[in-house]
Amino acid sequence: SGKETWPKGTHLFASMTIEPHERKGLQSMLDSTTEQTLTKCKSSNRHRKVPDQCTADASTLLSPYLRVMLSAFAFFPFPIPGPLKVCQLGVGGGALPMFLQQQLGSVIGQLDLVDIEPAVLTSAVDKMGLEKINRAGEMRLSAEDGLVFLEKIVSNQTSLAKASGQFQPYDVLLVDLFVGSRLPSFLDNPEDAIGFADLCKSALTPNGVVAFNMPHRVPEFERVCKNVFGDKRVFALPCSPNSNVVYIATKTQSHPTLPSMNNRHLVRRCRELSLKYQFPFDVSASLPLSWWL
Repeated sequence: SGKETWPKGTHLFASMTIEPHERKGLQSMLDSTTEQTLTKCKSSNRHRKVPDQCTADASTLLSPYLRVMLSAFAFFPFPIPGPLKVCQLGVGGGALPMFLQQQLGSVIGQLDLVDIEPAVLTSAVDKMGLEKINRAGEMRLSAEDGLVFLEKIVSNQTSLAKASGQFQPYDVLLVDLFVGSRLPSFLDNPEDAIGFADLCKSALTPNGVVAFNMPHRVPEFERVCKNVFGDKRVFALPCSPNSNVVYIATKTQSHPTLPSMNNRHLVRRCRELSLKYQFPFDVSASLPLSWWL
């Protein structure tokens, strides 16, 4: 027929890559390109010869660290008391906000997405299938440095804050700001790390939660988080089989309606979260087996 189709049973995936502006020595080999998001496209894309746009299957969250970042929502009672105000710093291809819209849209009233690269936001929307309208409320995109965005938000200086008339803190803050193996710039020295952690804490509601994705375990940043948030309010979550580690920090040891959180309790809560909101996977399965004991 002259119309090229994919073989039966074939699935189409799309990914976005970022190339760092500066490369030096061995770093150039590690960071030549960094895959930001691998997204499964819906089957309707299979009949395109050379697809230039992916209608994303939002229920598919393929990266282990993105699944682990969902643990932040396990720190709220179920059903989650919405509407939540959520902010993600570092959007990539938009897989996580797409998943949040589909699976937790009923409890999210506002979703702010911030990325320093305007092209990343444009590609996430136009090429990777990120919807501009949140199912439960409003999704707002901001092309700005995440640190600068938070500073302005806390001081009530961004257009988003001004539009609402006052600073309204976030219930959940998702931070994913590194490229390749390089640590985020706010970890260049201890003073900057403390300042950034303090800023994130200031941007949260009294029961707010922040999740930091790191390329590997960073003991110095872990100590900073425990110093700022409190020793028992910080969790380091390995993301097997990747080297990533997600640090979860809370302003309170646990929500007033929940018992104090520990590793075993977090595993149980993540499993309950997955069942309650019908995730296509079990978030707790991405946590260390030793935490089950």
